[in-house]
Amino acid sequence: MLRLSKRTATLQRINPDHQLRKDGTAIKVLNMASVQRGRSAEFTLEPLGAGPVTTRITSEITAIHALS
Repeated sequence: MLRLSKRTATLQRINPDHQLRKDGTAIKVLNMASVQRGRSAEFTLEPLGAGPVTTRITSEITAIHALS
Protein backbone atom coordinates (compact mmCIF):
# COMPACT_ATOMS: atom_id res chain seq x y z
CA MET A 1 0.00 0.00 0.00
CA LEU A 2 1.32 3.44 -0.94
CA ARG A 3 0.12 6.37 1.17
CA LEU A 4 0.57 9.88 -0.15
CA SER A 5 0.02 13.13 1.69
CA LYS A 6 1.02 16.69 0.85
CA ARG A 7 4.21 16.29 2.88
CA THR A 8 5.30 12.66 2.75
CA ALA A 9 4.82 9.35 1.02
CA THR A 10 5.16 6.00 2.75
CA LEU A 11 5.07 2.45 1.45
CA GLN A 12 3.69 -0.52 3.40
CA ARG A 13 3.91 -4.09 2.17
CA ILE A 14 0.72 -6.04 2.90
CA ASN A 15 0.57 -9.60 1.61
CA PRO A 16 -1.24 -12.18 3.76
CA ASP A 17 0.09 -15.04 1.60
CA HIS A 18 3.82 -14.26 2.09
CA GLN A 19 5.08 -12.66 5.31
CA LEU A 20 8.39 -10.76 5.34
CA ARG A 21 10.33 -9.08 8.17
CA LYS A 22 9.22 -5.46 7.48
CA ASP A 23 5.59 -6.22 6.52
CA GLY A 24 3.20 -3.61 7.87
CA THR A 25 5.99 -1.12 8.63
CA ALA A 26 5.58 2.32 7.00
CA ILE A 27 8.77 3.09 5.05
CA LYS A 28 9.47 6.61 3.80
CA VAL A 29 9.49 6.95 -0.01
CA LEU A 30 12.31 9.18 -1.23
CA ASN A 31 11.47 8.96 -4.94
CA MET A 32 9.04 7.10 -7.17
CA ALA A 33 8.60 6.57 -10.86
CA SER A 34 5.20 6.65 -12.52
CA VAL A 35 2.51 4.60 -10.72
CA GLN A 36 -0.02 3.25 -13.22
CA ARG A 37 -2.49 0.39 -13.19
CA GLY A 38 -1.28 -2.45 -15.41
CA ARG A 39 2.42 -1.60 -14.95
CA SER A 40 5.02 -2.16 -12.27
CA ALA A 41 6.34 0.76 -10.20
CA GLU A 42 9.83 1.55 -8.91
CA PHE A 43 10.42 3.16 -5.51
CA THR A 44 13.53 4.53 -3.83
CA LEU A 45 13.05 4.09 -0.08
CA GLU A 46 14.84 5.17 3.06
CA PRO A 47 17.61 2.68 3.91
CA LEU A 48 16.42 -0.60 5.43
CA GLY A 49 19.93 -1.72 6.30
CA ALA A 50 23.45 -0.84 5.25
CA GLY A 51 23.66 1.47 2.26
CA PRO A 52 22.35 4.90 1.27
CA VAL A 53 18.90 3.81 -0.04
CA THR A 54 16.75 0.77 -0.79
CA THR A 55 15.13 0.28 -4.22
CA ARG A 56 11.99 -1.79 -4.78
CA ILE A 57 10.15 -2.71 -7.97
CA THR A 58 6.57 -3.91 -7.59
CA SER A 59 4.68 -6.56 -9.47
CA GLU A 60 1.95 -5.35 -11.85
CA ILE A 61 -0.38 -2.83 -10.19
CA THR A 62 -3.91 -4.23 -10.38
CA ALA A 63 -5.88 -1.49 -8.63
CA ILE A 64 -5.55 2.06 -7.31
CA HIS A 65 -7.95 3.25 -4.60
CA ALA A 66 -8.31 6.59 -2.84
CA LEU A 67 -8.34 6.21 0.96
CA SER A 68 -10.04 8.71 3.19
